Amino acid sequence: MSAEAREASNRNNAALVAQQQAYERQVAQEGAGGTTPKDQCSALDAYVKSIDLRARQPQGITAQDRLRDERQQARNQQFRLGCR
Repeated sequence: MSAEAREASNRNNAALVAQQQAYERQVAQEGAGGTTPKDQCSALDAYVKSIDLRARQPQGITAQDRLRDERQQARNQQFRLGCR
């Protein structure tokens, strides 16, 4: 992969992460009042997807460990709620 292609890929990934984070904030704000398990499951699913996007970005080991822990906690909560 050339340097230009790598830079373009990094810019594209950064844009996707920004979009996902904006979506995550929107879902969190809308889902904050939702107390039904379905609403919580949707919010958790969006959160896990955003963690996955962030985990694909270059970062240090400690950040990757933190993301892994956050993802596991969210997935555990999904399991407790009985999300599909």
